[in-house]
Amino acid sequence: RMPLARAETSVFASREEMQVELVKYIQAMIDSQIKMPGYVSIGLSGGSMPKVLAPVLGQLKIDPERLRLFLVDERIVEITDQDSNYGAWIAALPKELTKCLAPVDLIEVPYRPDKSTFPHDVGRCAVAYESKIKNHHVGPEVHGRFPRFDMIFLGMGPDGHTASLFPQAKSFRLKHESSAWFVGVEDSPKPPPQRVTLTLASINTAAHVAFICTGEDKATVLKSVLDRDPQYPASHVHPAHGTLRFFLDTAAAAKL
Repeated sequence: RMPLARAETSVFASREEMQVELVKYIQAMIDSQIKMPGYVSIGLSGGSMPKVLAPVLGQLKIDPERLRLFLVDERIVEITDQDSNYGAWIAALPKELTKCLAPVDLIEVPYRPDKSTFPHDVGRCAVAYESKIKNHHVGPEVHGRFPRFDMIFLGMGPDGHTASLFPQAKSFRLKHESSAWFVGVEDSPKPPPQRVTLTLASINTAAHVAFICTGEDKATVLKSVLDRDPQYPASHVHPAHGTLRFFLDTAAAAKL
């Protein structure tokens, strides 16, 4: 196998400069896709991303009817909870784009004699979200078993996790045996423990994947991820037939 090329990195002195470049980056993809029928599908992550990316999405030139937004991962909490990624995006997005974003539906465990167990069935939440995305978000351009999303935005934690794929977790080790697009997570080391996440295989079939990483707490792990240290889930993101780009602030890029 050919060694994989190092990802493209762009470093910005301010959030505003990063946002200007993000508008260009996403608009270029839209302009190349929009001539064809179907939707433009963009996956969004939570955390600090809504604050950075929501204003960018508001500046795009695209008919909202043709834009499909979905969550790369979600915490299994009510949307009014401060941990809800959907809640954070709905609060941050321009009003006309809120209807483009598909929420993860919370599915309760039907019969729960033992109240110490989780009230929600994350496996069923993941399957339901996958079928929602299959039915509404991707056209016929699905590649093999996995989706061909136009663009996915990922964050990264200081532990090298991305989406809700954590270094020691089952969902990270699952790698490619499964044909699931989304899986349920019960063992997130970071609360809340229950989540739904896109799988690595589904991330790696996207046309364009971009990390947005800010803050000095990312600097050490970022260098390891760009050197593809295999212990970190983020190191395993390299689209098979797509592009990979890192948008960094000066603090995150300090050790590169």
